[in-house]
Amino acid sequence: MSRGVHIVTAHTADTKDGLPEDFDALAKLKGTLVFLMGLERLPVIAARLIAAGKAPGTPAAVISGGNVLNPVRVRAPLCKIAAEAEKAGVAAPAIILIGDVADIDLSADRDRLAKPLKGIRVGITGTREIAEKQRLGLRALGAETQWVMRSEVKALPAEYDRWIFGNDFCWIVFTSANGVRTFFRQAAEKNRDLHSLKGKKFAVIGPATGAALTQYGITADLCPDIYTGEHLAAAISATAKPGERVVLLRSALAAGTLPEMLQKAGFAVEDIPIYDVESKPWGTVFPGMDYLTFSSAGGVRAFFGQYGAVPEGTRCVCIGSVTAGELSRHMDASFLTAPEISAEGIVEAVLHDWEAERSPAENVNLS
Repeated sequence: MSRGVHIVTAHTADTKDGLPEDFDALAKLKGTLVFLMGLERLPVIAARLIAAGKAPGTPAAVISGGNVLNPVRVRAPLCKIAAEAEKAGVAAPAIILIGDVADIDLSADRDRLAKPLKGIRVGITGTREIAEKQRLGLRALGAETQWVMRSEVKALPAEYDRWIFGNDFCWIVFTSANGVRTFFRQAAEKNRDLHSLKGKKFAVIGPATGAALTQYGITADLCPDIYTGEHLAAAISATAKPGERVVLLRSALAAGTLPEMLQKAGFAVEDIPIYDVESKPWGTVFPGMDYLTFSSAGGVRAFFGQYGAVPEGTRCVCIGSVTAGELSRHMDASFLTAPEISAEGIVEAVLHDWEAERSPAENVNLS
């Protein structure tokens, strides 16, 4: 649009009005004029340029930012720019831009780069912890979020003391952070001596569960590379000795795949549900959403039990293959599965899908 740019000081000490002595010549130049330190002289600058032949309708802008409390951008024709800048309360330091490029506003593109999911609505299901992680990640990218199906963890009375706190060796297996927290909370309520856990082996289904375990001073001995029950069973089978006791402390809603695989591999398996999950809907009518996230198979069942179906135009996102398998039993439409089993993986899936949906015109390289 412009083949040249001229940067000019508008604060000269040795001229009558403080403008450069060759100022009138600037009006005849094609291209863009940029004036520095000229906010106080903006009415004079505009009047001098128009008097020297610059068209009154030439696009102009005043941009104030950096060191001011309230950054302001004002755009108007050259003949009106001084009045509009005063009306907007522009404060120094500011730059004055005159020429066709002053009519272009790239702020929306900058906002899109910083907030690529701005305006997108995402419904979240699951427990408070995983919902909050998704909410923070999605909102940082500009998305609007709504916790549409709230799940609460309820501890169950469980009999596992004879294996966990006894002298016999065993593997203790957690398949969720909720299971870890429930177990240690119950142990504290029962005044169990955690020193008796010394010598036991711990296995977790993924890093998030492992991180929850480290909060209690225990590092997992085993974590599979792929965070599914099948891969956890395979990892235990490859590490533990046949016949060893494996104690599973998990949700009452957990699938039977893990204990079945371990039993077939020759282990003595104790599958103990130590917590349940109760889900509460956001409302009687599901609000319109662009995306809907599921972080558990139980959450899928709870959602369809309440709402019956996912509204047309809402794209579902599953945290992993088990959740995806449950969702596929309830709907035929295509959906997304997170690249890793975590809240961060769900956020990544939404971001990549939305970017892929944008048209080539919207994917302009602004670097």
